[in-house]
Amino acid sequence: LFRANGTLPAPNDVPDAVVRGWTPMLNIDASGVVVNGLTIQNSGGRGMYVASGNDIKIRNNRIDFTYDAGLSSGDTGPLKTGCEITGNIITRSTFKAYDPTKNGNELEKEGVSQSMKVARYQNVLVSGNICAYSAGEGIDLGKGSVGIICENNISFNHRHIHIYMMYSRDTIVRNNLVFFATNLPQTLNGKGKAAVGISIRDEVSGAKKGYPAQSGAQIYNNIVIGNGSLILIDGNEKMTSVDRLWIAYNTLVGGPLTVDAALLINQPGEGRPPHRGIVENNIFDMRFGPSG
Repeated sequence: LFRANGTLPAPNDVPDAVVRGWTPMLNIDASGVVVNGLTIQNSGGRGMYVASGNDIKIRNNRIDFTYDAGLSSGDTGPLKTGCEITGNIITRSTFKAYDPTKNGNELEKEGVSQSMKVARYQNVLVSGNICAYSAGEGIDLGKGSVGIICENNISFNHRHIHIYMMYSRDTIVRNNLVFFATNLPQTLNGKGKAAVGISIRDEVSGAKKGYPAQSGAQIYNNIVIGNGSLILIDGNEKMTSVDRLWIAYNTLVGGPLTVDAALLINQPGEGRPPHRGIVENNIFDMRFGPSG
């Protein structure tokens, strides 16, 4: 599907394309909805979008090749309650990165999209999903969410962070398999590196929206292999300051593209409180990675 110059046709170039941009194939704007066994493919916008609604169940669906996010929920408005995202397979999402009609500055302004994004929800189960080959991020958990359990998922070969916590509280990330196993140029991020495996990072844009800071995250029993950094708790120019963090019983295996660190905990953003938490009983194997 790629052209010789590494780009893809823009949706406007395809006669039967869905309206270009964020428009989803399926929009959910009601409570008590169950979506089970649906296939969505070749969307000129998003695959599936949850605008609002409580007690949503999204099960056993197949989403492939979307211009923007594969599956996402709205990050504004009141907190929604109850969502189960289980058994879905999402591949080749946010391929706007290869749109030949946009340059890097335009894409940077739009922001990176995801295979799956959970935002403004409480009491969420994300389990048994496979997310792969996103030109953006893998599984995003946060933007004002509370009480997400992310377990038993497989997330691999994304250009950006594979499991990403941002402005979420009391999030549990456990029993997931995360890996990066390709060195094709179009799979590396904007810095020419393999993407991060699991990360916590509160970005400046979220602070402007008034989301509470990251707290109560538990990252345990995960296997992370071959990413640029395997687990990253970010800070620096970002707004990150993590309270009540627990990182334990993870198996972290470096590969040839693990050029940063197996576990990297940066200083909090300027003027932010220090990180507080416990790191214990993890296995680090860096025999095949250039960094420690």
